[in-house]
This record gives sequence, structure tokens and C-alpha cells, in this order.
Amino acid sequence: MAITYSWVIRQLNTATVYGIPDVVSHVQYDYVGTDENGKVAYCQGTEPFQLVPYTYYSPAIGKEVTVPAIFNKDDYIPYDQLTDQIIVGWLDATVPASAIQTFKTIITEKIANS
Repeated sequence: MAITYSWVIRQLNTATVYGIPDVVSHVQYDYVGTDENGKVAYCQGTEPFQLVPYTYYSPAIGKEVTVPAIFNKDDYIPYDQLTDQIIVGWLDATVPASAIQTFKTIITEKIANS
């Protein structure tokens, strides 16, 4: 059974980071599989992007540690210029391969049992 997979962007959550509004903080998506007979199945997911500094206590060093935001102002794309292609590129780069493999297994089972 040949299945074609694709991302469908359901929603973008945004935040203001370093004074820049509408920085994408989470992408809510469907990972969709379609077989050669047109049967469709999907898995839903959310990919968070760490955008703000956070502090935590590290027992290993015995003190609080602050981790800076993962956000490069030089790579910023204004919200109104984002495209599905850009966002799918982010998902391809950040969703772990093990999660994608799990999605594919679940989708294959759903299609086989439909």
C-alpha cells in the first residue's frame, strides 16, 4: 500500500518576543496520509518553539540557570509573510523523526482498518 504524507497547518499561536509581535510560538498541525485509493487518515500534533528565556534550578551545579530564548532576530519572517511552505519547512526540521515514524505507523493502521 503506497501512502503519500503531507502536513496541514491548523493554527499558529504567537507571542511578542524581544518587542517583536506575532512571533510563532506553536504550530498546530495534522500529519495526513492518503493511499492510492483515496483513503485518508491523520494524526494531530503541536510543535512548540522555545521563544522566551526560562530559569530553572539545576541540582547538578547547585544554582538557578537561565536559558536564553531560541530566537534569531536576523531570521525573523513577519507573520503576514509566512507561507505554508515556510511553516512545513520548520516542521520538517523540528519534529523528531521518531514522532513522524509513529505518525506513519498509526496512519497506516487507520487506513488498513477503514
